Amino acid sequence: FGKKKKDEEKGAKSSENKQSNSVTEEMKVILEAREEEQKEKLAKAEERQQAQEEQAKQESFLEEQSKQAAKKILEGDGIPEGMTFFVVCDEIPLSAEPETEGNIIVRGTIRGTIKTGTEVFLYQGRGDKFTVKVEKIRNENREFVDEISYDRAEIEITRGDIPLPENPDDNASSAVQRFAVLTDGKGIEDMKDPSCKGMANAGNPRTTAMLCEYGKFGKDPVFFGTVMDSLMTSEFVTIAKISPAQNGKSSIGFVGITTKQDPNSSYLPVFTSQALAQRALKNGFGKQGGPDKRLCLSFAQTAAISRDNHHQGFLVNPGGPVTITIHKELVDKMVGTTIFKERFGEGAGDNASLALGGTGNRDLD
Repeated sequence: FGKKKKDEEKGAKSSENKQSNSVTEEMKVILEAREEEQKEKLAKAEERQQAQEEQAKQESFLEEQSKQAAKKILEGDGIPEGMTFFVVCDEIPLSAEPETEGNIIVRGTIRGTIKTGTEVFLYQGRGDKFTVKVEKIRNENREFVDEISYDRAEIEITRGDIPLPENPDDNASSAVQRFAVLTDGKGIEDMKDPSCKGMANAGNPRTTAMLCEYGKFGKDPVFFGTVMDSLMTSEFVTIAKISPAQNGKSSIGFVGITTKQDPNSSYLPVFTSQALAQRALKNGFGKQGGPDKRLCLSFAQTAAISRDNHHQGFLVNPGGPVTITIHKELVDKMVGTTIFKERFGEGAGDNASLALGGTGNRDLD
């Protein structure tokens, strides 16, 4: 009986040991799985941190690029008339409370120096230009300052001649569109004029400001659409060769230039100011026997010439400070918009000869 009991006890202990070993093995599997999960979480966290750091570096690079482009404009020879600063209003905080009821608050990065008490202009939409006054400036620390340079700020402006909201319950700032341009660059008085004559002499302040921020916001669809609207209310300068023709009329030859990205296509070079065009002439466009005249073109004329048999679109400000390429396919879409047709008329961008006051003969394009 004693031996039998011992055998039973031995069997029970063996069973317990097996169960204990089984539990240990299960825990080991669980712990290994948890360890793998932790490693995976840590790896993902490191990836996110690395991506955030890369994004921060890219944003810092683009910000510096925009800043330097603005400095070249504001401190160089291509300054738009009267411009000492500009800000592309990338935030319109409708919940922010102005110090004075009825005023409007905008936010953005200041290029140049803005001062309180200054009468300035707000450009937006399809040729809207309003006169307002800078009432208050807050820096990033939420402190009121009299002036600020090349830094982010919140600006409180008077309503000026900006129309009141149609709905009385709407916020005062609702009349201002995101990516509106605030600047002391004067531009021209009649922004509704389809040809915007005189805008090239004034330096296209709105378009100049938008181009400087293109690297930062170019992928934003709202910004991109705003740039397209801005181009349609611009007047450009191009370089051309004017020669007497046999019929007594002058013939015009336009330049075509290529890009590193597209060496097999020719683009019409256009400039946002007379000063930038003059600089291009000095830097090689005006070689002996080559084009030596500057011509002002409306957007419709620019579209027509850049879509002829010799060009695949147009290049804005080749040589900087910021250059963008508008491909022929995009010009086609712009010409097909209701905005273009309402502004310039049906078919205004279809024939270069007609656009320039010629006969419309395709052989002359």
